[in-house]
Amino acid sequence: MIRNKYSRLFQFTCRFIKYFFLVLIGFSMTFVLAIGVGYFEIAIQLFTFIFAGIRLMAIIMLCLIAITMIAESLR
Repeated sequence: MIRNKYSRLFQFTCRFIKYFFLVLIGFSMTFVLAIGVGYFEIAIQLFTFIFAGIRLMAIIMLCLIAITMIAESLR
């Protein structure tokens, strides 16, 4: 039987980082398409709301990375 050598916290952090960057790529593609179609004003207004959520998720991600680094170094 193959034993997973990474802890659950490390796996969760890696998965969180992966989906965070996928969401960033998705929003950037949507923003570029909205500007290309001509919805520049709506895209700018939505970007201010979306940016607040992205900033909060980035702070959570950085804290999660720090906790994982500390936990893995103690292990």
